[in-house]
Amino acid sequence: MNGRMGGNRVAAVLLAAGKSKRFGSNKLLHMLGGKRLIEWSLEPLIDSHPWKIAIVISEEDEFHDVLPEDIIRIVNRSAEGGIGTSISLATRNLENEVDGILFTLADQPLLNKSDISAILSEFYRNGNSIIACSSDDEVRNPILFPAMFFNELKELNDDKGARQIALRHPDVLLKLPTGASHLIDVDTVEDLKRVEKLLGN
Repeated sequence: MNGRMGGNRVAAVLLAAGKSKRFGSNKLLHMLGGKRLIEWSLEPLIDSHPWKIAIVISEEDEFHDVLPEDIIRIVNRSAEGGIGTSISLATRNLENEVDGILFTLADQPLLNKSDISAILSEFYRNGNSIIACSSDDEVRNPILFPAMFFNELKELNDDKGARQIALRHPDVLLKLPTGASHLIDVDTVEDLKRVEKLLGN
């Protein structure tokens, strides 16, 4: 962590304050190939060396035995309001320290270091652009926003997320084609079984 390239400081934010209602229990603590789901999502961030790494959680001691000590913990006590509340809170906490924020979902275990590094590298070359993963030309998470969009991010307060902001600005949106399997969200037990099968292959 604390790496810097091209003069652009990026905070990678792992959004992990959801309640896993469709899964039935805290999906991020489920084991997958010998590691918890949240560890799969966190490792590519650590390995790609952004300026800072933060995680948005809903309780103070959540994942305390999983997270490295240098991960910034942001507690969203309004997480029931939707993912937009987590994005807004993280932006408010980090806006004065960074030039860009990369938002990643904690339930995308098949993203890898190359995926994250590609986003960061593109931002280091194009620091005024929104950089998003895409599959079949559809904008998907993760998405990196430069500072000029922080005010819009701070206004989010529902469950629509940051993709709506990216789509609002097609003139500065850069879409990075990403393998569809890398972008799978684990929302249900069936999704987890699908990911296990892909890892087995």
